[in-house]
Amino acid sequence: MEKVKFAIPAGSLAKATFEILQRSGYKVSGQERTYRPTINDPKIELKILRPQEIPVFISEGLQDVGITGQDWIRETGAGVEVLQNLEYGKIKLIVAVPKSFETNSITDLMEQLWSRGKNFRVSTEYLNIAAEYIRNNPAYQKSFGESEPLIVTP
Repeated sequence: MEKVKFAIPAGSLAKATFEILQRSGYKVSGQERTYRPTINDPKIELKILRPQEIPVFISEGLQDVGITGQDWIRETGAGVEVLQNLEYGKIKLIVAVPKSFETNSITDLMEQLWSRGKNFRVSTEYLNIAAEYIRNNPAYQKSFGESEPLIVTP
């Protein structure tokens, strides 16, 4: 009998995921001590992974199904199908700048920095999403055309 390999998220999504499984009639144990908790269904094999790994593991066939954020599906570009939006663990991507900056938009900020001969630096966990956002900005396109922005992770 082949088991369904079910990837569940570590971190902030873990608690809500275990609650959903419990409300669905499953009993999960060992999640506090191991990355391979047990579940009361012999046809399911659980594995706890970082949410950003789950879409890649599924697209590569290492896991059959998983729960992760739509942000990580978009960031990784993994070829997966979204079966259901569970509507928990909402995330909002924002841009933060020092209070001393007097700006109302990314475009304005870029133009201010460049007019002073400074670089526009981005530090993010979402390298691909940020690069796409910056690349689509009219001020960036005017200055750099189709060039890829350099985005770094913290």
